[in-house]
Amino acid sequence: MRVSRRFVVAVITAFSPFGCGGRLEPLEEVGANASEFQEQSGPARISVGGDRATCAWLPGDALACWGGYERRAPFAVALPGTVRPGAPFDVGTELCVVATDGILCGPPGDFGSARRFTTSSTFADVNELAVSGGELCARLGREVRCGNLRGNTLDTRRLTGASQLFRGEKERCATVGDALQCWGDDGAVRTAIQVAELRNAAVGYVHRCAVYGNGATTRVRCVGVNRRGLLGDGSDAPIEEHEVAEAAGARAVVAGTDHGCALLGDGGVLCWGSNGLGELGTADRATPRRPERVPNLPPLVELAANGDRTCGRAVDQQIYCWGADRYQQSGGQSPLETPRIQAPGTPITIR
Repeated sequence: MRVSRRFVVAVITAFSPFGCGGRLEPLEEVGANASEFQEQSGPARISVGGDRATCAWLPGDALACWGGYERRAPFAVALPGTVRPGAPFDVGTELCVVATDGILCGPPGDFGSARRFTTSSTFADVNELAVSGGELCARLGREVRCGNLRGNTLDTRRLTGASQLFRGEKERCATVGDALQCWGDDGAVRTAIQVAELRNAAVGYVHRCAVYGNGATTRVRCVGVNRRGLLGDGSDAPIEEHEVAEAAGARAVVAGTDHGCALLGDGGVLCWGSNGLGELGTADRATPRRPERVPNLPPLVELAANGDRTCGRAVDQQIYCWGADRYQQSGGQSPLETPRIQAPGTPITIR
């Protein structure tokens, strides 16, 4: 087990049940060298998973989780020595982490009981993981292999030629060339989005979005069901596709159940869709909403979303979360009985 250092997660309070406006909680210095973090490339360092948990690799080689499971306050996961710092991971119904001798999956608060998955390939080849529904998938180079989350092998080859792996709330997807190809529990692979120069994608519950194009001219396109303005047009109009013009120049896109967000070229974050649970990081809970900037954020270099919340990592490696906080998954200090936005409080300390 690694002994962790002291870290802080900040919460953006988009709405207070006591009527307070939105503000950014004060932060403590984490002492990280900003140059150590690579912008939105390589294995993800934040994962917002399932209905409850959020996990992140933090400075000092600690993988921390908070929200749901057995322990709701932020804590460092007790990882075995076979897990290398910064190893690919994902959290859904369980936390899965790549080790030198397999992929370990189990509850974050009791990771000593984790099961070990095996595959015919070496685990040094695992680039990304996706945990969604009852399936665990891994991208090994250009190949995606999957297995039942309750099993112990990745024995099904889903795709070849993949360059990125994504997961939504009920399906897994991968980019293959300029297509986003997705599959659900039936295993049938379908093309969800086809665009020229596909660079990044996101998968929600009933919608998907893609960043495509080149350099500062990238664009964002969303497809699917347009409930609560999910596709970025600010309406409930029965459209199936929309170009999110406000997100021009985006570097990455993420998706939750009823919202989407784009990481812009200047490090700002643009969100759209439902704000009923503070998904857009603002005090105004009117829904649906057109794309608008999340206030009170420093420039971010990584973004992750799922359900009704979003988290991002700043250049200095501090983590900011906003949205629903029923199980402290957005960093709240105490469990809440009904979904709501975490009220103002002190920064979250992970020990």
